[in-house]
Amino acid sequence: MQIKKLTDKDKKYNYLRSLLVLNGIRNKDLQEMLGVSDAFVSMLLHGKTKSLRAQKFIAKLLNMPYEDLWGEMPRKTA
Repeated sequence: MQIKKLTDKDKKYNYLRSLLVLNGIRNKDLQEMLGVSDAFVSMLLHGKTKSLRAQKFIAKLLNMPYEDLWGEMPRKTA
């Protein structure tokens, strides 16, 4: 049996999931609070989609700076 090497996205997902679990927050809770589908929440946590609104919400919910969870905040374009 081969052991899969974790990618940076896998590590980030595991980190986010751990923080959510430690705070008693389920994907379903995020889905309801954000008004989005379960698939969207999963894609967001896996880094397959982005949503500044959802990412800011999760950072605030976890009482953590945006940058600690998602990296540098996107710059606004004119």
